[in-house]
Amino acid sequence: ADSSTHLQFVFSAPCEFDVNEKNGICPICKMRDEVIPIRYGVIADNGKLKMTSKQVYALDQGDWYIGGCNVTGCDPNWYCRRDDYTF
Repeated sequence: ADSSTHLQFVFSAPCEFDVNEKNGICPICKMRDEVIPIRYGVIADNGKLKMTSKQVYALDQGDWYIGGCNVTGCDPNWYCRRDDYTF
């Protein structure tokens, strides 16, 4: 009767990039023909990588954009070459 309990819940805010996670449609040009996936982490070059333009690399599976090594949990999934925009 004389005690109280304090509960604190921490909820993460929704990620702004979750909206476009699956569809890959650029929010600027509303197109997907120049949109490529972003890859994160350390890049191991086994001789098959070739740089095609700014931070865009080509591999057998297609082009992809280098997102870097620091991952926050709320990071862009796509890169639009037409608009030079990550989303």
